[in-house]
Amino acid sequence: MEEEGIERFTKDTKTAAKTQTYSLTIGVTPRDAAVKILNIKPKYYDGIKLERGDYHIYVVKDGYKPVSRWINIKQNEYINIALEKNIEIPVAQKTSPVKIQSTQASNSSLARTSKPDMSSLPQTERNAIEKVCKPQETFYGPASYYNCIREQMNALQGYR
Repeated sequence: MEEEGIERFTKDTKTAAKTQTYSLTIGVTPRDAAVKILNIKPKYYDGIKLERGDYHIYVVKDGYKPVSRWINIKQNEYINIALEKNIEIPVAQKTSPVKIQSTQASNSSLARTSKPDMSSLPQTERNAIEKVCKPQETFYGPASYYNCIREQMNALQGYR
């Protein structure tokens, strides 16, 4: 009789040890926007199985404002996220473009793929540019990140 109780207890704890998961699907507009869950390693896919908890969702697409949102998973979830188009603000005629120098490269093709020198900018502008361009690095790599920095520096020059 005592062994029967031990066996029942062992089975119950083994069953309880299995972690319940829930499916998450994120419907995005536009459909080809990239979806990433920033606080886990596995790449997002529709119907991804996740344990109960909080997840940081990031959705991005060129030409649209990115969306960053925390969600709490406690059941199967289907979430719609619609990105808003970026509003292009015309830049005043540029008096002179920002000179971008690379400390790592001497030839022009390598200079375009090196991080631009932002040392002449105030720290607040450097931080703002890096924050705006960080998703480019995350989703498209360093070359896209460096191009974003160059575009932001050139846009700033038009307003000075």
